[in-house]
Amino acid sequence: MDREGTSGLAAMLGFSTRHISRELVAAVGAPPLVLARAQRVRTAVSLIERTDLAFAQIAFAAGFSSIRQFNETVVAVTRRSPTEIRGDRPAVRAEGGPIRLNLELPAREPFDGAAVVAFFAARAVAGVEWGGPGSGGLGSFSRVLDLPGGPATAVMTPTTASLQIDLTLSDPADLIAAVSRCRRLFDLDADTATIDEALMADPILAPWIAARPGLRVPGAADGFEMLVRAIVGQQVSVAVAVVTLGRIVELIGSGRFPRADELAAIDPELLAMSRSRAVTLVTAANAVADGQLDLGVGADRDLAVRALRGVRGIGPWTASIVALRWYRDPDVLPAGDAGIRRGLAAVGVTGPDVVRSSFERWSPWRSHAAVHLWANDPKAPDANAPVPSVIDAGNTTEEST
Repeated sequence: MDREGTSGLAAMLGFSTRHISRELVAAVGAPPLVLARAQRVRTAVSLIERTDLAFAQIAFAAGFSSIRQFNETVVAVTRRSPTEIRGDRPAVRAEGGPIRLNLELPAREPFDGAAVVAFFAARAVAGVEWGGPGSGGLGSFSRVLDLPGGPATAVMTPTTASLQIDLTLSDPADLIAAVSRCRRLFDLDADTATIDEALMADPILAPWIAARPGLRVPGAADGFEMLVRAIVGQQVSVAVAVVTLGRIVELIGSGRFPRADELAAIDPELLAMSRSRAVTLVTAANAVADGQLDLGVGADRDLAVRALRGVRGIGPWTASIVALRWYRDPDVLPAGDAGIRRGLAAVGVTGPDVVRSSFERWSPWRSHAAVHLWANDPKAPDANAPVPSVIDAGNTTEEST
């Protein structure tokens, strides 16, 4: 909506603008333009109240196309002018330089953000990510975000009902993109109350969900990054994959996770992994750089997964992990997953027929069932977090993410 308006949204979804407006009004009571305007106003008011940014910076950071539109919309929605909302605090007029913001993103409860922090901390790539202690004993996770206006750094600390973010931006216009990526990383929009209630009906999962309500599916900051992590993690442990990813980051030397065009230009022989995986990685990077593979947020999930499967060296598991962690598919559960089998075996569930019937019962929330099974894998690197260790269907070697 911010980039292309209602017509762009309609083109992406493959429906008419009238149909989309009608469906949204029926579902949530407002058409897309009103929803987008409300989102911009919420962002603007938060920045007015929480920062000393100049109103011009806030206007463009919140997605308004002009100062006039910003002023008029804020007054129309809140009945107060930006100056009245801010009160006596002066605005910072200086332009340029990094901008530091403190934000709080609400999460649907229950919210087990500590498990997401532990998951990411166990897989933190040197030079890009850091995990450590945080307020309230829940820990914090920090990482570099590659945004259109330049690199940004987000320090994310969960509470029981929100995600607190200490955000440093190169360009205030990247605020919405940064917030969106943080929300995806921590799966903040998952309706865990509904999902947990549905899965609690299963006697296998019920004790685990009762013990760990609000467990989320750890997301990804970027689709291509998720694909790289999945490919590098094939047939190696989590620890080895993290070291290999760190060496790739160091090889590119950009201070952020490598982009597709950068990896596409790399000689596979320079990558510290088996030649077959190195070739797969460079081939996939070329496909993304050339536009043959669309891993954007708005890409069609099913088409993207089918396209991934067409790349030599990418099997069902690798494609499923991208669908689960990047495209937020709620109903993915890799059937050959070793960590899931170990989680089931830990409670005495064995045999193909019993396992198959369990998988069928958990639909359409199999991705969340997978997270609980991974969390209870007795061989997980971190017993306090969902740490997958899986087998790609058709292979006999372990993979990890």
